[in-house]
Order: sequence, then C-alpha cells, then structure tokens
Amino acid sequence: MTGGLESILHGISIEKYEDWLVFVQRLEELVRRGRARRISPLRTEFFEGEEWYLDSESGEVFVYLSPDPPILPIWKRVDVFSRPETVQSGRTGMAVTPTGMAAIPIGNMSNRETASLKLFLQILVCNGMARMCDQPCPIDPRPKGNMESWYQDLRTNVVYRLVENFDENFGRWELAPPIQEATAIQ
Repeated sequence: MTGGLESILHGISIEKYEDWLVFVQRLEELVRRGRARRISPLRTEFFEGEEWYLDSESGEVFVYLSPDPPILPIWKRVDVFSRPETVQSGRTGMAVTPTGMAAIPIGNMSNRETASLKLFLQILVCNGMARMCDQPCPIDPRPKGNMESWYQDLRTNVVYRLVENFDENFGRWELAPPIQEATAIQ
C-alpha cells in the first residue's frame, strides 16, 4: 500500500464488514512498518475507547473508533489544536475558537498525555509554528524531579511551559510566567 494514514481508505468504505477487515489489516501493517504509531488521545473526540494514530511521515493525527453495532467504525483526521469549545472575545464580544497552542487544554495530565503532547510540540517546532525557548533562571530552585520545557507560539508570541514531575508521574501544561524575553534555543 502506498501512502500513509491519509490514503488508508483508498478503494474501500469501512461501512461493510469485509472492507473493515481490509482497513484493520492496512492499519496494522502501517504500524508494523513504523509509518504510523498509536498514541494516547489528548481528548475524547467521539466516544470513550477510540484510538489515535500519528502518521510518522506527515505528522497528521487520525482517530479510529472500532465498530460497535449499531455504531459504524469511524476514521477521521483530527486537528489536535482545534477545540469545539469557544471563548468570548473581549473586544468584539463574538465567539472565538482558540487555535495553535491556545487550543491545548491548560492543566494537569497523565504521563501518557504528556508524552503525546511532547510529540505534538515537536511537530509544531519542526513545522515552524512554534519554537523552544530557554527558560529564565528560577529565583526558587525547581522541586526535585521536575523538568520544564518552554515553547513560544509563533502566531501569537505567547509562551507556554510543560512541567513534567517524574516523582509524582504527571505533567502540567500552562502559560509561562511573565519574563523579560524568552530566547530561542540555537
């Protein structure tokens, strides 16, 4: 089969059982060959139990929900940085959907979610949508077992940080505290 996850449905419709079997074989083959890999979902797109896959070549993410009658299988590309929820724009009062890093939910996450987020952040950096920043020297020393990575969204210039706590097995995505200027890592 040529192509990655985008072309997995070429010539089939996963509405028929036979086509679903072909789809599953193609997906397993792409994973086996390293052209795709299963990742932890960042959120629930449709229903609990869905599987997320990262295309190793394009960086695109797809969600797969296996059939559970009467529900047909679902295979759909996911924009991991868009959120269905909206926020009110202070200036216009109109609903605005956050994009880029602003769409990543702020707060604590599991180790698996942290690992998935790190993959997505690498993709953003590689595609010129974000950059890693040096973090300023902290006044108070970081707690033992913590590691921070700072990222700047190049569309909005907002700086975020990913804090990983290895002792307590969790991560946290948050706005970085104000600093003079985040400097790019060379």
